[in-house]
Amino acid sequence: MNLYIVRHGETTWNSEDRIQGHSDPGLSRKGLSQARLLARRFGSMRLDRIYASPLQRALETARFIATAAGKKIIMREGLKEVMLGDWEGMT
Repeated sequence: MNLYIVRHGETTWNSEDRIQGHSDPGLSRKGLSQARLLARRFGSMRLDRIYASPLQRALETARFIATAAGKKIIMREGLKEVMLGDWEGMT
Protein backbone atom coordinates (compact mmCIF):
# COMPACT_ATOMS: atom_id res chain seq x y z
CA MET A 1 0.00 0.00 0.00
CA ASN A 2 1.19 3.51 -0.80
CA LEU A 3 0.05 6.67 0.94
CA TYR A 4 0.51 9.97 -0.87
CA ILE A 5 0.15 13.18 1.09
CA VAL A 6 -0.31 16.28 -1.05
CA ARG A 7 -0.44 19.86 0.09
CA HIS A 8 -2.85 22.19 -1.69
CA GLY A 9 -1.61 24.48 -4.44
CA GLU A 10 -0.55 28.04 -3.70
CA THR A 11 -3.38 30.26 -2.49
CA THR A 12 -3.80 33.97 -2.95
CA TRP A 13 -2.82 34.34 0.71
CA ASN A 14 0.27 32.12 0.37
CA SER A 15 1.55 34.50 -2.28
CA GLU A 16 1.05 37.39 0.20
CA ASP A 17 2.62 35.49 3.15
CA ARG A 18 -0.67 35.61 5.06
CA ILE A 19 -1.60 33.14 7.79
CA GLN A 20 -4.59 31.03 6.68
CA GLY A 21 -5.81 28.64 9.37
CA HIS A 22 -9.54 28.08 8.86
CA SER A 23 -9.83 31.12 6.59
CA ASP A 24 -10.57 29.95 3.10
CA PRO A 25 -8.82 31.82 0.29
CA GLY A 26 -8.91 30.18 -3.13
CA LEU A 27 -6.01 29.03 -5.22
CA SER A 28 -3.92 31.59 -7.07
CA ARG A 29 -3.17 31.19 -10.77
CA LYS A 30 0.07 29.51 -9.78
CA GLY A 31 -1.85 27.22 -7.41
CA LEU A 32 -4.26 26.20 -10.18
CA SER A 33 -1.29 25.40 -12.40
CA GLN A 34 0.27 23.35 -9.59
CA ALA A 35 -2.99 21.42 -9.14
CA ARG A 36 -3.14 20.66 -12.87
CA LEU A 37 0.44 19.37 -12.78
CA LEU A 38 -0.39 17.15 -9.80
CA ALA A 39 -3.40 15.79 -11.68
CA ARG A 40 -1.15 14.81 -14.60
CA ARG A 41 1.23 13.06 -12.25
CA PHE A 42 -1.46 11.19 -10.30
CA GLY A 43 -3.84 10.62 -13.22
CA SER A 44 -1.89 7.61 -14.46
CA MET A 45 -1.54 6.08 -10.99
CA ARG A 46 -3.94 3.65 -9.35
CA LEU A 47 -5.59 5.54 -6.51
CA ASP A 48 -8.10 3.81 -4.28
CA ARG A 49 -9.33 6.87 -2.39
CA ILE A 50 -8.84 10.61 -2.32
CA TYR A 51 -9.39 12.42 0.98
CA ALA A 52 -9.42 16.19 1.35
CA SER A 53 -10.19 18.91 3.83
CA PRO A 54 -13.44 20.75 3.09
CA LEU A 55 -11.49 24.01 2.78
CA GLN A 56 -11.68 25.44 -0.74
CA ARG A 57 -7.91 25.35 -1.33
CA ALA A 58 -7.75 21.62 -0.57
CA LEU A 59 -10.91 20.77 -2.50
CA GLU A 60 -9.81 22.70 -5.58
CA THR A 61 -6.50 20.85 -5.60
CA ALA A 62 -8.16 17.48 -4.95
CA ARG A 63 -10.76 18.02 -7.71
CA PHE A 64 -8.08 18.13 -10.39
CA ILE A 65 -6.57 14.88 -9.10
CA ALA A 66 -9.96 13.19 -8.62
CA THR A 67 -11.07 14.08 -12.14
CA ALA A 68 -7.85 12.73 -13.65
CA ALA A 69 -8.06 9.55 -11.56
CA GLY A 70 -11.81 9.06 -12.05
CA LYS A 71 -12.45 9.07 -8.30
CA LYS A 72 -14.71 10.91 -5.88
CA ILE A 73 -13.34 13.05 -3.08
CA ILE A 74 -14.00 11.99 0.50
CA MET A 75 -14.13 15.13 2.65
CA ARG A 76 -12.96 14.96 6.24
CA GLU A 77 -13.32 17.83 8.72
CA GLY A 78 -10.37 16.41 10.65
CA LEU A 79 -8.06 17.32 7.77
CA LYS A 80 -8.71 21.05 8.17
CA GLU A 81 -5.83 23.27 9.14
CA VAL A 82 -5.91 24.41 12.77
CA MET A 83 -7.91 27.53 13.58
CA LEU A 84 -5.55 30.40 14.30
CA GLY A 85 -8.09 32.99 15.44
CA ASP A 86 -7.02 36.63 15.21
CA TRP A 87 -3.77 35.62 13.51
CA GLU A 88 -5.62 34.55 10.37
CA GLY A 89 -5.09 37.00 7.53
CA MET A 90 -2.06 38.54 9.23
CA THR A 91 1.33 38.75 7.54
